[in-house]
Parts: sequence; structure tokens; C-alpha cells
Amino acid sequence: MRYSRELIRERWLALRKTTVLLLIGFLVGTGTANLLLGPRIDALHLERDQLEIRVADLEETVRKQTETARRGTKVVKINVVLLNKSEQFPNLDLEEQARTLLRPLLGKTVEEMSLPLIWNLLDGRIVEVRGARFKLELKALLLAPTTEAHLRIATLEEKLMS
Repeated sequence: MRYSRELIRERWLALRKTTVLLLIGFLVGTGTANLLLGPRIDALHLERDQLEIRVADLEETVRKQTETARRGTKVVKINVVLLNKSEQFPNLDLEEQARTLLRPLLGKTVEEMSLPLIWNLLDGRIVEVRGARFKLELKALLLAPTTEAHLRIATLEEKLMS
């Protein structure tokens, strides 16, 4: 069976038309998908970049904390908290007296400190402020870079009566 030139030409044009329509459909579909999904893809890229930055920051924090743990944590600040502040007590002077007792701890490594020794340094200590004598009762002690001592104060007369 022989094909005529016109039949071949007709089929060639139909094939070309189908190919062109297929390519146009592909381009339109790709463009539409890009328009619809583009903002979401951009948002995901931005989120990924932010997460990468956060991971880098967290890795740096872990590295620094690991270094600090190897070197040892040093006491850099001392806070004294009076649990029973009162008008009859010279609160600021009592806090300063307790802080003075703990001042030798500044710069020392927390891991090397003896908790019972520090506890006994403050607990039951009698201090004199403005001519009155007070007894310090240590209720809580936190050994950390910011060391905290929670104290209850009693006048010596109050202690003798109870």
C-alpha cells in the first residue's frame, strides 16, 4: 500500500500540531505550577535557612557549655536573700555581712567547693550590726555562677526566748 504525498503531508501536519500543543501544554502547566507553588517553595527555603542558622547557634552554645564544663564553672556573683525581712532588722547591713562572709568564694570553681563547709560557714553564725547581735540561719544554698544564700534572721534575744 502506497501512501500518497498528500496523506503523508496531512499526517505530518497533524503530528506537528499535536507536538506543538503538547509542548504548549507542558509550558503552561509548568508556569502555572511555578506560580502556584513558588511562594510556598520560597517560604520553605527561608525556613530551612533559618533552621540552619538556629542549628549553628545551638551547636555553638553546646560547644561553649562543653568547654565551660571542662574548665569548671566559677562563682561570679553572690546574692543573699533574707526570708524574714522586717523593719526591726537592718536588712541591707545584714545582707552585706552575709555577702562579706561569702566573698572568698568569688572566682572559685563551683565543682571544687565543699557544700557542707560553706553551709557551716553561714548557718548559726552570729553577726553584729549597729550594736545589735543577730543569728543567721541558712535555709537554702545554691552553688552556681550566681551563688544564692537564703537566710532567716533572728535577734539573739529572740533566740534566747524561744
